Amino acid sequence: MPESAGLLGNGVKVAYSLTSPVTWVPVVNLLDITVPKLVADRVEKTTHGTGGFHRFMGGLLDVQAAALTLLTHHGAASHIDIARQNRTKETNWWRIEIPVDRDLATTQYRAIEFEGSVSEFSFETPIADVQKTMVAIQFEGTDFAVYPAAASAF
Repeated sequence: MPESAGLLGNGVKVAYSLTSPVTWVPVVNLLDITVPKLVADRVEKTTHGTGGFHRFMGGLLDVQAAALTLLTHHGAASHIDIARQNRTKETNWWRIEIPVDRDLATTQYRAIEFEGSVSEFSFETPIADVQKTMVAIQFEGTDFAVYPAAASAF
Protein backbone atom coordinates (compact mmCIF):
# COMPACT_ATOMS: atom_id res chain seq x y z
CA MET A 1 0.00 0.00 0.00
CA PRO A 2 1.41 3.45 -0.86
CA GLU A 3 2.57 5.66 2.02
CA SER A 4 -0.16 8.21 1.28
CA ALA A 5 -3.03 5.70 1.30
CA GLY A 6 -5.37 6.17 4.23
CA LEU A 7 -7.21 3.48 6.12
CA LEU A 8 -10.79 3.68 7.28
CA GLY A 9 -11.55 2.78 10.88
CA ASN A 10 -13.85 0.03 9.67
CA GLY A 11 -12.73 -3.29 11.14
CA VAL A 12 -11.47 -2.00 14.49
CA LYS A 13 -12.29 -4.46 17.27
CA VAL A 14 -12.51 -4.04 21.05
CA ALA A 15 -12.56 -6.66 23.79
CA TYR A 16 -12.10 -6.89 27.54
CA SER A 17 -11.05 -9.62 29.93
CA LEU A 18 -12.43 -10.29 33.39
CA THR A 19 -9.98 -13.11 34.11
CA SER A 20 -6.29 -13.82 34.49
CA PRO A 21 -4.93 -15.26 32.28
CA VAL A 22 -6.91 -13.16 29.86
CA THR A 23 -9.93 -14.50 28.01
CA TRP A 24 -11.10 -11.83 25.59
CA VAL A 25 -14.80 -10.94 25.44
CA PRO A 26 -15.54 -9.03 22.20
CA VAL A 27 -17.64 -5.86 22.48
CA VAL A 28 -20.43 -6.16 19.91
CA ASN A 29 -22.04 -3.47 17.73
CA LEU A 30 -19.09 -1.05 17.75
CA LEU A 31 -19.97 2.03 15.68
CA ASP A 32 -17.08 4.33 16.55
CA ILE A 33 -14.02 4.50 18.78
CA THR A 34 -11.61 7.12 20.01
CA VAL A 35 -8.37 5.28 20.69
CA PRO A 36 -6.58 6.48 23.86
CA LYS A 37 -3.90 9.10 23.23
CA LEU A 38 -0.59 9.28 25.05
CA VAL A 39 0.05 12.94 25.94
CA ALA A 40 3.25 13.94 27.73
CA ASP A 41 3.31 16.72 30.31
CA ARG A 42 5.21 19.79 29.19
CA VAL A 43 8.10 20.30 31.60
CA GLU A 44 10.14 23.48 31.41
CA LYS A 45 13.91 23.03 31.61
CA THR A 46 15.03 26.57 30.83
CA THR A 47 18.20 27.92 32.39
CA HIS A 48 19.33 31.51 32.14
CA GLY A 49 21.83 32.12 29.41
CA THR A 50 20.09 29.90 26.83
CA GLY A 51 19.66 32.70 24.33
CA GLY A 52 16.34 33.98 25.70
CA PHE A 53 14.28 30.95 24.71
CA HIS A 54 12.26 28.73 27.00
CA ARG A 55 13.18 25.06 26.66
CA PHE A 56 10.87 22.14 27.34
CA MET A 57 10.94 18.37 27.55
CA GLY A 58 8.27 15.70 27.72
CA GLY A 59 7.27 14.63 31.20
CA LEU A 60 4.98 11.93 32.52
CA LEU A 61 2.53 10.44 30.05
CA ASP A 62 -1.21 10.91 30.48
CA VAL A 63 -3.29 8.18 28.85
CA GLN A 64 -6.54 9.79 27.80
CA ALA A 65 -9.76 7.78 28.03
CA ALA A 66 -10.94 5.53 25.21
CA ALA A 67 -14.44 6.38 23.98
CA LEU A 68 -16.73 3.77 22.43
CA THR A 69 -19.98 4.39 20.61
CA LEU A 70 -22.07 1.24 20.39
CA LEU A 71 -25.29 0.47 18.56
CA THR A 72 -27.43 -0.29 21.61
CA HIS A 73 -28.37 -3.91 22.12
CA HIS A 74 -30.11 -4.23 25.48
CA GLY A 75 -29.71 -8.00 25.49
CA ALA A 76 -26.07 -8.28 24.41
CA ALA A 77 -23.96 -9.90 27.12
CA SER A 78 -21.01 -7.53 26.51
CA HIS A 79 -23.25 -4.43 26.84
CA ILE A 80 -24.83 -5.76 30.06
CA ASP A 81 -21.39 -6.57 31.45
CA ILE A 82 -19.92 -3.17 30.56
CA ALA A 83 -22.81 -1.49 32.44
CA ARG A 84 -22.03 -3.71 35.45
CA GLN A 85 -18.34 -2.79 35.27
CA ASN A 86 -19.33 0.89 35.38
CA ARG A 87 -21.31 0.36 38.58
CA THR A 88 -18.69 -1.83 40.31
CA LYS A 89 -15.72 0.34 39.21
CA GLU A 90 -13.59 -2.75 38.69
CA THR A 91 -10.35 -2.60 36.70
CA ASN A 92 -10.02 -5.00 33.77
CA TRP A 93 -7.77 -5.56 30.78
CA TRP A 94 -8.87 -3.94 27.51
CA ARG A 95 -7.63 -4.67 23.99
CA ILE A 96 -8.17 -2.60 20.85
CA GLU A 97 -7.23 -4.16 17.50
CA ILE A 98 -6.69 -1.87 14.53
CA PRO A 99 -6.58 -3.45 11.04
CA VAL A 100 -3.35 -2.86 9.13
CA ASP A 101 -4.92 -3.30 5.69
CA ARG A 102 -7.96 -1.68 4.09
CA ASP A 103 -9.15 -5.12 2.93
CA LEU A 104 -11.93 -6.13 5.34
CA ALA A 105 -10.71 -9.72 5.07
CA THR A 106 -7.44 -8.71 6.76
CA THR A 107 -6.06 -10.99 9.44
CA GLN A 108 -3.38 -8.59 10.69
CA TYR A 109 -4.00 -6.04 13.44
CA ARG A 110 -1.98 -3.57 15.51
CA ALA A 111 -3.11 -4.14 19.08
CA ILE A 112 -3.22 -1.88 22.12
CA GLU A 113 -3.64 -3.36 25.60
CA PHE A 114 -4.11 -1.58 28.91
CA GLU A 115 -5.83 -1.87 32.26
CA GLY A 116 -8.82 0.37 32.69
CA SER A 117 -12.25 0.85 34.18
CA VAL A 118 -15.56 1.92 32.65
CA SER A 119 -15.94 5.56 33.74
CA GLU A 120 -19.00 6.32 31.59
CA PHE A 121 -21.96 4.25 30.46
CA SER A 122 -24.92 6.15 29.02
CA PHE A 123 -27.63 5.91 26.39
CA GLU A 124 -28.42 8.32 23.58
CA THR A 125 -32.04 7.89 22.53
CA PRO A 126 -32.86 10.36 19.75
CA ILE A 127 -36.43 10.17 18.48
CA ALA A 128 -35.45 10.05 14.79
CA ASP A 129 -32.28 7.95 14.98
CA VAL A 130 -30.93 4.70 16.41
CA GLN A 131 -30.24 4.21 20.11
CA LYS A 132 -26.55 4.42 20.96
CA THR A 133 -24.59 3.46 24.04
CA MET A 134 -21.69 5.71 24.99
CA VAL A 135 -18.81 4.16 26.94
CA ALA A 136 -15.60 5.71 28.29
CA ILE A 137 -12.72 3.56 29.52
CA GLN A 138 -10.32 5.29 31.90
CA PHE A 139 -6.70 4.06 32.00
CA GLU A 140 -5.77 2.71 35.43
CA GLY A 141 -2.66 0.64 34.85
CA THR A 142 1.09 1.08 34.81
CA ASP A 143 1.67 0.11 31.17
CA PHE A 144 0.18 0.89 27.77
CA ALA A 145 1.28 -1.79 25.33
CA VAL A 146 1.26 -1.28 21.56
CA TYR A 147 2.05 -4.45 19.64
CA PRO A 148 3.31 -4.97 16.08
CA ALA A 149 0.94 -6.37 13.44
CA ALA A 150 -0.21 -9.91 14.22
CA ALA A 151 -3.27 -12.13 14.05
CA SER A 152 -6.32 -11.19 16.11
CA ALA A 153 -6.41 -12.45 19.69
CA PHE A 154 -10.19 -12.83 19.57
